[in-house]
Amino acid sequence: YRNFVYGLVKQKMNFILLLIFIWSLGMCTDIRLLGYSFDSPWYTLFTFSYVHVSFIHLLINSCIFICYWRSMKGLINMKLLIPMIFFIPAVSAYFSASSVPTVGASSIIMVLMGIYLTMPIPKKVVREIWILTIISFVVTFIFAPQINTLIHIYSLLLSYVISLLAGRRIYA
Repeated sequence: YRNFVYGLVKQKMNFILLLIFIWSLGMCTDIRLLGYSFDSPWYTLFTFSYVHVSFIHLLINSCIFICYWRSMKGLINMKLLIPMIFFIPAVSAYFSASSVPTVGASSIIMVLMGIYLTMPIPKKVVREIWILTIISFVVTFIFAPQINTLIHIYSLLLSYVISLLAGRRIYA
């Protein structure tokens, strides 16, 4: 049991430490150059998820990531989860590109949410999550236009559809 708990904490902490390290680089340089936009280099499709505008942005994304990761770890096939976390945000960024660079791990969180919604959880919970998510999309679209709401929508829907298509293979 101790090894299991230690392994979970270590994996989450490694991810969060990576995010904190990249965020701290912003103290020395303009890391927004790693965000993805129309005119950014191709590799920013894979770097934008690790760049955050502020420490609060990083903290919120990290806390939500931990909640989903804790709920799913051990239940989901990691051979499918890791590529989905890596490629779906990149595809979503490509199709939702704008002139303002997109940054943040929220597209990774949307991938986890899409997978979570296909897990065997009560239908009432699934319905509540969908309703709250749609409300959050509408609110951010209207009141926070600087947030790339499309990347959230694409990441959620792509991961949800891929998880449905993967069926039982998605589970460990």
